[in-house]
Amino acid sequence: MRSQRKPDPRGPASTVRENSPYYSLWDVNSGNSLGTYETREEMLDVVRALIDANGPGFADFLDVSLEDTEGNWEHVASGEALRALTSSHRLTGSD
Repeated sequence: MRSQRKPDPRGPASTVRENSPYYSLWDVNSGNSLGTYETREEMLDVVRALIDANGPGFADFLDVSLEDTEGNWEHVASGEALRALTSSHRLTGSD
């Protein structure tokens, strides 16, 4: 059986530089990637826009992970925790 390569999230439409950590945003309902983002602020801006456009319940369908330069994944937030993260970021304006 031939092994499949993991798709490269840093494709032509990505804003992520090669060999840099990045945030990966997923729609858990559809299983689709909603993008990769180099900074936490950029990712939170997109998440906030999605929640603003679709209502607060939309956060329940979102999941964010961070991949470091070694290829290790760390779960950042999803659902209510992600909604709270965007709210606190909006209030403080900080990462």
